[in-house]
Amino acid sequence: FFLYQGCIIPLYAFVYICSKHIFYIMKKLIYLFLIIILLLPKQSKAQDGAAVAVGAAAVVGGIIGAAVSAENNRERLELIATNYILKNYPNLRGFSVKVLSHNSTTLKDLSGVKCVIFAFSEYETSMGDKLKNEVLLMFDSNSWINKYGTKTYKRIAVRLDRNKWNSLLKKYYAAASPFPMNEDNTMPIYQYVGSDTEDSTIEGVLRLKNYDSKTNFDYYKKLTDTFNFRNNYQNKKNGLWKNTYKKIGFPFYNNLNGDTYFLKDFNDDIKIVFNENKLGFYIKETNELIQMKEGVVKQVTDYIN
Repeated sequence: FFLYQGCIIPLYAFVYICSKHIFYIMKKLIYLFLIIILLLPKQSKAQDGAAVAVGAAAVVGGIIGAAVSAENNRERLELIATNYILKNYPNLRGFSVKVLSHNSTTLKDLSGVKCVIFAFSEYETSMGDKLKNEVLLMFDSNSWINKYGTKTYKRIAVRLDRNKWNSLLKKYYAAASPFPMNEDNTMPIYQYVGSDTEDSTIEGVLRLKNYDSKTNFDYYKKLTDTFNFRNNYQNKKNGLWKNTYKKIGFPFYNNLNGDTYFLKDFNDDIKIVFNENKLGFYIKETNELIQMKEGVVKQVTDYIN
């Protein structure tokens, strides 16, 4: 038997899976090799043709090496996650785990903390059915200072199901807005009604400071609908919008700059940080802040919902 992507499978099945991966990769590389040969200019001399063939083979060889290295790294990360789950959730009877995003932080992130996100699912054993989609966020820091003043390595992992992830997003967006969540923790939707003085007299209207408007305020009314993260939405500098033209959505503070941070506590390990429309995690134990790519946030949201 062999441990593969969080599951124990017979050795012959593991060999079969590996052969399928290798066959798929080799087929793509053969296509790439043929394309390179066809696109390279034809040479009149045989030695030029031989040189072109050698050069093309070197390119393909480099791509093969890179593909194998990337696959090996993915397998290594999944093994780390598997070991963590086996140690910390000993009562599980079945699960699957695979890398969802191995490079989750923005290019501007200088913290040195690495964040790998895994797609995680628990399985019940009577029928072998998957229960629900979850994610495992694993933060690795090489800059943690222990009580003896020595720099050492620290790993913090956070397991989130759909409710916890969506609650995290709500805290993130609410940190950058003066408008509150609903009492049942659903995320309300607001519609822009205007910025004139008479708009301020509309019953139940809420105001948002905007120095570019006539009255220094924009006015919004609360709709009965609430946000569903399964639907499409647009994350803009001034809000999270279902309809950008009519300004229907969840507005943020206006005129925010890159030096402005808004904070919300999430749990004992993590503080949620809003800065430049990027979801940030402040790791309390290591005193480090990381910023997650917007595309990764959307990827996780789509997967878990």
